[in-house]
Amino acid sequence: MIILGVIGALLTNIVFAWQRAFQRNPATIYLLAGGIMTAIHLPTIYLQSILVDGFDIGIFNTNEIACREHNYLLYVTTIPTISFPCFAPFDRYASTRFYTISPLTFIVVFTWKTVENLRSTFITNQYSKSTKRIRHMLTPQLIVLAISGIPFGLQSVYFSLTSDIPKDDQRQAIEHLFVQTNRLSVLYLFLHVKRS
Repeated sequence: MIILGVIGALLTNIVFAWQRAFQRNPATIYLLAGGIMTAIHLPTIYLQSILVDGFDIGIFNTNEIACREHNYLLYVTTIPTISFPCFAPFDRYASTRFYTISPLTFIVVFTWKTVENLRSTFITNQYSKSTKRIRHMLTPQLIVLAISGIPFGLQSVYFSLTSDIPKDDQRQAIEHLFVQTNRLSVLYLFLHVKRS
């Protein structure tokens, strides 16, 4: 899954960086940044977690420099990987309004208002096919991000509460399967949107 995620992130960067139709759209900057952070985040964070937690290979957790690098990259890449795709619909919403807006807090509201504004304005004929494609790609991704944000928060609380409890291999495997499925569901969503 990590390999497919990295390939997906690199292909996203290639498509948005090299296609002239997408270069004129300001929302693609956020998607490019999200793709770059995902390409860094997946192999550096998850490969180490799989080796240490899944196979009990202590290559990275016994080296102090690698441990510090892992913690640094964990905090530096996790939030942007999740946040950059959320900034794109906010940018689209702000650019389709004719007056100043106050910041909204929920991703779902940004996406819903963006679609509402694009449908209700008289200038929708000026939007190119690439803008519509980006909107169709972002909407399902943001729904998945909003839904997966809840388990991500609950997962942190769960790991904090159960950190002192000894866990057998089966319980750890189930926990890691849930975490990986939650985080990589966006890749499968993109594949589904691409086919439709």
